[in-house]
Amino acid sequence: INPNPSTPLTWIPKKENGTSVPMTPEEKEKERLQQAGISKEDVLTSLEAYYKDCHRKLKDRGVGDKKFSNVVEESFWPTVEKAYLEGDHEKGYVEAVKKDLGVENVVIQLQIQRLGGGYYRIYHNVLTY
Repeated sequence: INPNPSTPLTWIPKKENGTSVPMTPEEKEKERLQQAGISKEDVLTSLEAYYKDCHRKLKDRGVGDKKFSNVVEESFWPTVEKAYLEGDHEKGYVEAVKKDLGVENVVIQLQIQRLGGGYYRIYHNVLTY
């Protein structure tokens, strides 16, 4: 019950021990990751890290019809999308994959899933030949 109705109440979550303490930034981040069902190590936050991860996963999978995924923050997705729309991903990792696998063509189809907590999973369907 609000003892002073002219002043709005501020909701403060309760911790497990029953005390009313605001969540720290670390606790908020942990909650976001749990909501998305991922760990902090799963999240890619730069194009360099994203390209490195894509290159490694494609190289490990070899030639043919392959699938893999990675996770990015929701705020980072527009940067990844722009890289594909402008063709920057070619120099970012595709050219290296072609060389490493000895193929001439790499066809990539992306599917995006919102995981919650501010994260997206990017599914890659890739055909190398």
